Amino acid sequence: MTEKTQTNSKIFSLKYSNYVFLFTYILIALISFFAVQEFSSYVLGSTFGRMLGTLVISTIFGYVCWLFSFKNKIIGEWGFNLMVLYIIFVLLSSSYKLYQLNSVSQDFQIAENEFDAVLKQEDSSVDEIRDAYKEYKDSMYATINKQVENSSGKSKQAILIQEAYLREIEPALNNWQDNIARFLEKDVLDPSMIKVDPVVYQNRLKTIQNMLISTLEYKEIIINMEDQISERLLPLNLSRKQYDQIVKDFIYSPDFTIEQLEFAIDSLIAYLDQSRKVLNILNYNQDKWFFEGNEFFSEDDDFIMDYNLALENLWMKEAKFQELFQAVYKLN
Repeated sequence: MTEKTQTNSKIFSLKYSNYVFLFTYILIALISFFAVQEFSSYVLGSTFGRMLGTLVISTIFGYVCWLFSFKNKIIGEWGFNLMVLYIIFVLLSSSYKLYQLNSVSQDFQIAENEFDAVLKQEDSSVDEIRDAYKEYKDSMYATINKQVENSSGKSKQAILIQEAYLREIEPALNNWQDNIARFLEKDVLDPSMIKVDPVVYQNRLKTIQNMLISTLEYKEIIINMEDQISERLLPLNLSRKQYDQIVKDFIYSPDFTIEQLEFAIDSLIAYLDQSRKVLNILNYNQDKWFFEGNEFFSEDDDFIMDYNLALENLWMKEAKFQELFQAVYKLN
């Protein structure tokens, strides 16, 4: 009878060990949350809410253990403690995942900033731009992979859909970038070599046309991106709020609108088309111009008028597309 009195109790109450476990959780929670997240009223409120939830859930679990063990106070006490331990394990696991996600997100932000910095430097070489873009792309996919690891359900499926779409359009984006590099590497409108070798004209014309085609492909991707993502997300039956958030994060930039980017691309297309016209004028009128030393000359007034007009239009279109792209990508 005495032994029963020692191990059983009429009411369930928290013991000393319960408070030790609970305050251990509180300490770990405070350290974990504020170590991996920036301080804010939301994070503070969320942390205290989790603490209160832990107290309530552990108390209920301890009470149920106490009740079903015929009011054995030791079982009730350790039922509470074990629930707190389980919540601590879940907390540490989720905090570690959040830390990993924050880490790759920071790496991506660094790569993005470095890519922007390279673009803004007028003396950046094509290789430097290409290398910075590769780092940016690799960091982006690393961030996506970590998001997939830490997601589940529809959120995970939505991320996988976005990743699949990115990999689908990646060849076209890489092709556009490669053509930009080739276009920048060659002075395609330099007339000095056109008369020397007919292949020079064909190669330069091909460079312009490839750049033009890949730019049109890039524009089509930009225009159709939201429709493509919408179609792929449709089977998930997302709420309007979820869908709008995905579109906002995936498609739209805080720095510019899709319409601004389209205008910039159109101005680049106009510049490339005018470059082709200038090159054709030089090629089809080779008998009307010549070089003396490094100087370009012509004795045909009509040719000079047409050529100068074409160059003026080219310079205007070049200034326009540079202005629009500088506004879009904040290159100034």
